[in-house]
Amino acid sequence: IIHALKDSVDYVDAIQSAALSPPIYQYLYDKYGHVEKMPHEEAVQSHLILEKKFNEAAVKGILADYKATLVFSRVGDEELEEESDDDEVELDEVEIPEVGDLVQWESGGVFQFPEARKILGIQEDEDINWVFVEGSNTGIPMHELIVEKKGGTTPPQIPQTLLASTAVPPERDESQQKWLSGRLSKTVGYSIYGTPSEDQIDALIKVLIAQKAVLAIQSEEES
Repeated sequence: IIHALKDSVDYVDAIQSAALSPPIYQYLYDKYGHVEKMPHEEAVQSHLILEKKFNEAAVKGILADYKATLVFSRVGDEELEEESDDDEVELDEVEIPEVGDLVQWESGGVFQFPEARKILGIQEDEDINWVFVEGSNTGIPMHELIVEKKGGTTPPQIPQTLLASTAVPPERDESQQKWLSGRLSKTVGYSIYGTPSEDQIDALIKVLIAQKAVLAIQSEEES
């Protein structure tokens, strides 16, 4: 590598060969291809921990080093450019998933749903948009969804598993401490007693997201 002319074929081949010399790097590239095509990092971390038995404390650093190495060595860039040339899809032709749409989830080249499911809510984060669909309490990365049918203006239904847990306020144990409270306006306030688990907080977030979507649709219909 040292004596080869920079950017020559031999130089690039040597750099890319060295980049994939660690077995785990070769495995990740064979499985996911170019770094730009990799799924969300949390999904890759879970795969390495659960399927490949990697140390949980090490996988984040491994993935960071792997991505930096492939970006530097430009492994897979030519293949990605060829795919881009063959894939002449205009941006305005791409369907953006919206609440009410029927979608299919494709992850790792495999469809995850036996049939399309309706979107109940969307949560926007800084790095990724999470989508919640019927029959699941788990957020799905928006970029992994394929719109099969655009939805109408029918308000989305809150999942029954969440609705059942919030339809009837539970009797409060007077000994419970107030965990969180506040006011959103002069007429709207909230109080949470006891210490909720992470799963219970996630469930509450999903209920609020679904309710927000319902209110947005009702507001559009009224206007």
